[in-house]
Amino acid sequence: MFWDYYRMVEEGTKVSLEDFASNSDLKNKVKDGVKGLFQCFLKEASWQGGNVEDLIWSFGKQGIFPPLSGSGIGGLVQLGLQGRR
Repeated sequence: MFWDYYRMVEEGTKVSLEDFASNSDLKNKVKDGVKGLFQCFLKEASWQGGNVEDLIWSFGKQGIFPPLSGSGIGGLVQLGLQGRR
């Protein structure tokens, strides 16, 4: 599954910014790919026995994830929780 999601995101890198911005199907596909990759990340994190919220904050502090507002982190956590239901 990881590589399927990766290829979805990769398709967005093969066109110009203008083409990407004007193609809603491609934007949705890339968005779904990003969500899928993040779900893979959360699944791997939970297999390692870690607390997903702590892991996300830790990655943010280390600069692995870009700085996000509190609501942005909440959105990431919420996205992760949706995949577990």
